[in-house]
Amino acid sequence: MSDDPYRDFADVYDVYIGTGPDDLPVYRAQADQLGGPIIEIGAGAGRITLPLARHGLTLVAVDLSAAMLALLASRLATEPPEVQRRVHVIRADAQRLPLRGSFPLILLPYYTLNYLLTAEAQRKALADAARLLAHGGCVMVDVFVPIGRIAHCPPEPMLRRDTLHADGRRVRAWTAYALDPATQVERRRHIFESTARDGRVERRDFHTERRWITLDEMARLAAAAGLAIERAVSGYGDAPADARAEQVLYTLRAAT
Repeated sequence: MSDDPYRDFADVYDVYIGTGPDDLPVYRAQADQLGGPIIEIGAGAGRITLPLARHGLTLVAVDLSAAMLALLASRLATEPPEVQRRVHVIRADAQRLPLRGSFPLILLPYYTLNYLLTAEAQRKALADAARLLAHGGCVMVDVFVPIGRIAHCPPEPMLRRDTLHADGRRVRAWTAYALDPATQVERRRHIFESTARDGRVERRDFHTERRWITLDEMARLAAAAGLAIERAVSGYGDAPADARAEQVLYTLRAAT
């Protein structure tokens, strides 16, 4: 797999995720309580970064993908100067953040932690977040467990999107899945088909891998990183997560 699997697909990433998860209001509410500066690990093209900066918050936007950060930089350049000044963009590995100081809120949104493919790598990322966490602050981590696909992995690629791109192209996207329960790694093949207005068709595909994290394992990883689970909810509401939850948002605090 490429060191930057999104290198050739950053231009259609927004199409792939669609409107994205409804997580922004949760992060904004927490930021309003705790203030900044905020670290966002896995900032990507700025889906969360830019709205929070417009909201008046200062952020360090971290990602390992140069292609996604280039897209973020291009979008940031169109923002008013006061918004631009609130965002510091860095390319870095979540396990080794080149940062010092203390931050009241650290975000690992939309399955960022799952892209680290071993439990040890995930622990290191949490430990580095704990190192930078201000007293009284929290780390918010959004992770997934593909419960449905563990029970039955679809044998054929699944259509994820069929929509019009802003430039007029029709873009269709499929995902094919392969799961390894022994390592808890889900391997995905993403297929994009773009049809231009003149009828020309371009087809591209790329591969990504994610390691899922169960509720029990997250408790162990957090403890090993010096953190404790304060809250674990299913989705972005208030319902406590249980073993049936395919997506869990954790709020972690420094262990006492």
